[in-house]
Amino acid sequence: MCAAAAILATIALFDASAAAQSARTFVSGHGADTNPCTLAQPCRGFQHAHDLTSAGGEITVLDPAGYGPVTITKAISIVNDGVGEAGITVSSQGSNAVTINAGTGDVVNLRGLTLVGGGLGGMGILFSSGGTLNVQNCAVGGFVSDGIRVAVTGAAAVSVLDTTMLRNGNNGINIKPGGSGAVSVYLGRVAAIGNAAIGIFLDGSGATGTLQATAADSLASGNAGLAGFGVSSAPNQAAATFTLVRSTGVGNAGAAFAASGQNATMALSLDAASGDGSGYGISGGATIKSFGNNRINDASNAGTLTAVALQ
Repeated sequence: MCAAAAILATIALFDASAAAQSARTFVSGHGADTNPCTLAQPCRGFQHAHDLTSAGGEITVLDPAGYGPVTITKAISIVNDGVGEAGITVSSQGSNAVTINAGTGDVVNLRGLTLVGGGLGGMGILFSSGGTLNVQNCAVGGFVSDGIRVAVTGAAAVSVLDTTMLRNGNNGINIKPGGSGAVSVYLGRVAAIGNAAIGIFLDGSGATGTLQATAADSLASGNAGLAGFGVSSAPNQAAATFTLVRSTGVGNAGAAFAASGQNATMALSLDAASGDGSGYGISGGATIKSFGNNRINDASNAGTLTAVALQ
């Protein structure tokens, strides 16, 4: 009888837990984390709302406020569609604003967020695991390490749109996966400005699969490292290809466009470089293809571009 009662109590507990989760939750600067995250009784922080949102659901921001760091473990969307600044300010040394440890097929969407490292936070967004990450209309700045780091070990797709990476302590965006999965990345209208290392970097050194990225209508400016846009991969590492279309490198300390290592390829079409340490740099057996329609105004270029016919 006691065993039966215990089983019934356990079932009731799980039912209550499931019932507590909703497909749509709400956060507000006037909310409280003792609330159920409904429209009438919103939560105060992203983490509590995440925990009360069912897989595949959405957290909606109701008004401007700081909503605290969040660790994401499932498919979810965090959405600010223009109510004002929805911020995450990191106040503890080395902590990330957003950490994503989701499942293989999970889709995570982040829209309209302002992530502030304040010289303390480790990374703005760390994508450790998951199937798809979409970042849109976000600003990421002041982190000790990368603004965004893609560090998945399996196959994944990433898109970053209309987003600014400003004055981070390492790379603006660092795409550095592990394992043998295929990783594809699309960057549209992304600006990487004033970062301490490379603005946007594809790094195949930790992987053995394929790594492909395209940056369209994007900007790398005033970055202090080896390149504005960079790709690197050596033999026995991931085959890494970075395609740039209508993108600009300006005022970077190193090359506007740089490729390093025999397994690294960059392709340039309708791109521009001005005021950089050099327009392009090719080393270690890498290849930079040019469709012959670029505007490279910087001198001291290293290596020879590989001409490719327009198709």
